Amino acid sequence: MKYNKKSECVEIGAAELCAASFYKIDFAKSNADNAAIDEMERVTDGYIKHLSVSKKITFGAFDVKINGIVDGYFEKADGVRVDFVKSVPHRELSKKTDESYMAYVKCCAWLVCVRDGLQAIFSRVVLRSAESSEFKVSEKKFYFNELEVFVKTLLSEVKFLIEQSVKHETLIRPSAVDIPFPYEEIRDGQDEMMRCVASVIRKRRRMFAQAPTGIGKTISALYPAVR
Repeated sequence: MKYNKKSECVEIGAAELCAASFYKIDFAKSNADNAAIDEMERVTDGYIKHLSVSKKITFGAFDVKINGIVDGYFEKADGVRVDFVKSVPHRELSKKTDESYMAYVKCCAWLVCVRDGLQAIFSRVVLRSAESSEFKVSEKKFYFNELEVFVKTLLSEVKFLIEQSVKHETLIRPSAVDIPFPYEEIRDGQDEMMRCVASVIRKRRRMFAQAPTGIGKTISALYPAVR
């Protein structure tokens, strides 16, 4: 999630929107996931993979742009289908499909509906066994209105994060850019750690640092975080 000052819009990915609200899974694609998507392309006529979709909407006092990537898109006589494809351990095929997967594909389905002017769409979670070529497909038809309610519900769950993103970029960051390093010189290792911390913050990841006492770990973490 990031506030774009040029477009005056908060940009957030569909995966991030789901993960930041209450669907706690990793939506990143592995090589096995991409192989499963490639296989779906081979066996499905007119299958379009890795389809990028986005939409900017007004949410409260802010403009929010939601970006998503549909793993697979294809049309049948009874309607359009969009896929979320995941490679999973074979035992997962016998379990109930994780609702987090369907949450993501619902977000993307809404984006496709907006783009194509659809009133209904089929959302599919396609799970492929990592140990075999077996697939499990969970499919459900959704109407545009219910998808829109769902997306706005997710946005309401991250409203505070949206507000903080705008505040950070418009108020906090500009005032912090010129803050000097609070000590006369940067010690060996501090510069590298500060660069790592800055990168981790931008990518919204976690970092573990191990170094001897007194090297300056605390300020090396705080200084780039403030800036």
